[in-house]
Amino acid sequence: MFRDDYITFRRDRCSRGGGVFICVKNFFDCKVLWTDDVFEVTAVEVKGGNPKFTWKVVGVYRLPNEDMRDIESLAARTGFPGNSTKRSITGVT
Repeated sequence: MFRDDYITFRRDRCSRGGGVFICVKNFFDCKVLWTDDVFEVTAVEVKGGNPKFTWKVVGVYRLPNEDMRDIESLAARTGFPGNSTKRSITGVT
């Protein structure tokens, strides 16, 4: 259970518990961009009061022994142009 003053976006793991989540203060305009069936990932767009303050927040779980190529493959699947990283926040655990 999360606090009522946050909007929570989750991508739960199908087995053994776990998953990833992103919590956004509820006064922000936000929406889920996508989740992935292969990767433990969720992506959310968060808009500030000014349109130039819009962020894409991505939460990703990477196994400790997983190769970084999997993360690169995930980045390629997002379809975000290379310069969008200036407006993106990615959390990898």
